[in-house]
Amino acid sequence: MDSVSGGGSFLVLVHDNGKIKRQTREGVEFKSECPTNMFIIERTSFVDLQANIICKLGLDGRKRIRNIYYRVSVAVVSSGVKYDCFSINPNEDLQVLFHCRQQYPEVRTTELYSIDLK
Repeated sequence: MDSVSGGGSFLVLVHDNGKIKRQTREGVEFKSECPTNMFIIERTSFVDLQANIICKLGLDGRKRIRNIYYRVSVAVVSSGVKYDCFSINPNEDLQVLFHCRQQYPEVRTTELYSIDLK
């Protein structure tokens, strides 16, 4: 297993081929018909993350993940948390995801959005 440095596991909510809504009250929202959840380990590589998403969505051998986006907390304000999103590509981007998760412990669920190649 390819890996990057890290520690424990955490829950992520994966949206697949839905919509990324911008300029909402929360900043950015991910929408999909049937999001799924899975655990990832903070040592997970990008390749392993792609494989785990494909497996969890039941797409083994039929599709590949083209892009993965992370909904990142950018501010905590009186009305809640404001979000933006960025594309996850190499393992260094996963380190940013893990770092952001540690910086905003009030955000209980990490959200990812995947776009498949058909």
